[in-house]
Amino acid sequence: MMRKLVQTLRVWRGRKGKVHFFLAWGLIFLLLAGDAKAAPNSQVVPAERLVEVAKAALLKQISKPVQAEIESLSVPTVTVPTGRVTLVAVDPGRILPITSVRVEILVDGRQARTVYVSFRVKLFAVVVVATRPLARGQVVEKDAVRLERREVTTVTGTYLTDVHDAIGKRVEQSIGGGSLLTAEVLSAPLAVERGKPVHIVVVIGQIRITALGKALEDGRLGDLVPVQVVATGKRIQAVVVAPGVVNLQSL
Repeated sequence: MMRKLVQTLRVWRGRKGKVHFFLAWGLIFLLLAGDAKAAPNSQVVPAERLVEVAKAALLKQISKPVQAEIESLSVPTVTVPTGRVTLVAVDPGRILPITSVRVEILVDGRQARTVYVSFRVKLFAVVVVATRPLARGQVVEKDAVRLERREVTTVTGTYLTDVHDAIGKRVEQSIGGGSLLTAEVLSAPLAVERGKPVHIVVVIGQIRITALGKALEDGRLGDLVPVQVVATGKRIQAVVVAPGVVNLQSL
């Protein structure tokens, strides 16, 4: 801009003479003086501060067992009015491979600007994976799973971090060898099966009564299932308390 003004002055000087030349220089002086006076009315918020505050908010969303690799992307230069600057980062919610964190910039307690700081994020955790293919309906055995460090940034569902949360569970859908296991693809194994015999237990005070029955529906521990008493043919509702065992308050 200054170079253009000087070139313009040279043209004016050549065409209009010294009077216009000095008038123009006086105008430039006033303009520059005005800019110098206005400059202190604004300040630049360092990009490093924006990244620091946004990253802290991002890390709060990551649980301790999970390890994170976070890389900040481009951060805009932000200018705000002069005053005491306070940065407030808003909870980003779900973490994605590219996550943006909203940062509110307050000056003397009043909101001045809103900016978004973006990060490239990778999350890693030691999780349960299948050592071999598992078919639907199969019960997970001890040697069928192991722990392995995997990236879990885009995992949908609840991944497991303890093999005991998988061992003994029933597979609800086919799982490939080396695949990560989630709670949603596993269920507790059936404790009673439809059409199979069960032991009916009734406890009244110190008295314990047992009878033979037949399960009319599949059931897992804690399920309420219909059972037929073999001796009478009576249909009852009982709670599954152990494999092949149901509990009834009274007959």
